[in-house]
Amino acid sequence: MLPTSGFGALTWETQKISRTAQLGDKEVVAVFSFKNTGTYPVTIREIQSSCECTVAELAKRTYAPGEGDAIKMIFTIGDRMGPQDRLMTTITDDPTAPLVNLTLRVDIPDLLHYSARMLYWQVHGALGEKPIEISAAGENRITTIAVKEIVPQQAVARVETMQTGEKYRLLIQPNALDQPRTIALTFVAHFADGTQHSFMIYALVR
Repeated sequence: MLPTSGFGALTWETQKISRTAQLGDKEVVAVFSFKNTGTYPVTIREIQSSCECTVAELAKRTYAPGEGDAIKMIFTIGDRMGPQDRLMTTITDDPTAPLVNLTLRVDIPDLLHYSARMLYWQVHGALGEKPIEISAAGENRITTIAVKEIVPQQAVARVETMQTGEKYRLLIQPNALDQPRTIALTFVAHFADGTQHSFMIYALVR
C-alpha cells in the first residue's frame, strides 16, 4: 500500500520529487507512482505540462480499484542552468479530486564558472572597461564565447581568450555614465560536444 498523498481514489506515493542533474546530462526523469485505493475506476483524461521541455509517459488511462501504475515525467535540460521547477497537472474523472499537481524540482549545475555576474560603474564616474573571467566548470571544453544580445544597446562588449577551451575574459563598458541604468548582456558559449548555453551578465550604473 502506498502512503497517502492527496485525496480521491488515486493515492500518490509522492507529488513532489527533487533531482540533481550531473554535468553532461541531457534529461532528467522522475517517476510518480500511484494506486487506485478507491472503490470505483478512475480515468486520467489528460496530463498538462507547464513547459514544452517536460513531457509525460503513461502506460494507459483507466485504473480499476486496487490497480497501480506510475507517470514518468521527462524534463529536457537544453541550455538551462540552476534550479528549475516544473509542474504537471493530471486531470481525472474522479469527482472528489479531479486535479492533482505533480512537481519536479531539478538543480542543474552551471557549466561555467564566473568571477562575477554583475559589474558596477558610478554615475558621472570614470568610463572604462571592466572584466569578468569565465571558465569551464567540467571537462567539456569551450570552443567559443560570443556576444548574443545587449538590452538596451547602451554598452559594448568583447571577448578575450585567456586559455583556449578553458578560460575567457569578457570586457564590458557602458556607452555613458550620465544616469543610472541597468544593461543586460547575453552571451552564448559553444562547447566541444556541440551544445551551447546562453548566460547573462549585468552592467549597472548607479
